[in-house]
Amino acid sequence: MRRTLKVIIVGAGISGLAAARQLVESKSFQVTVLEGKDHIGGRTHSIPFGKDINIDVGAVWIHGIEGGNPLYNLVWKHQINVFQSHKAYNDQLENSCFFDGKGETLSLQEVSQAREYVYSSLNQAIQSQCQQLSGDHSVEHALLEQMQKSPQSALEEVNRELINWSITRVEQYSGGRLSELSTQHWNCLLYTSDAADDL
Repeated sequence: MRRTLKVIIVGAGISGLAAARQLVESKSFQVTVLEGKDHIGGRTHSIPFGKDINIDVGAVWIHGIEGGNPLYNLVWKHQINVFQSHKAYNDQLENSCFFDGKGETLSLQEVSQAREYVYSSLNQAIQSQCQQLSGDHSVEHALLEQMQKSPQSALEEVNRELINWSITRVEQYSGGRLSELSTQHWNCLLYTSDAADDL
């Protein structure tokens, strides 16, 4: 008779639940999942917002749909409506108005320039950290260090408020503050403003 091993999984986020499912389906493990919060799903969480309305407060994107992401396979199986975020985001940018702290209108060109400046700096910072492989820093530390290397003329051309806004967009996309994210575990992936395989 085959022995059943006991396994404890800490955390009932997507990864924990996926691991538990795999182990249970193998029929070789007795699985217990521990969760410290009052809900399962980790960042995938909805809260009530008014009458008969729920809003999602985390896990906004499904990344890597062309690589056989199992979450996307579930979305496809259950016919859940999705849309390509980069297209919607770019359309949203083109149809939006931006203002600075003084109420002055900002052009789409200024917004795009700041966004590309932040993404370019972020890519250079992460690539530099990946090549050095010496110690670990927060993504914020690496990004600010890289931005300090920029020529003064380049910095003067970019609106500072838009730089901060672009960094906030990166944090939203990444699901965490850059001060709390590790360059060592950033997977050395290039950051682009229009990732084609995100939903």
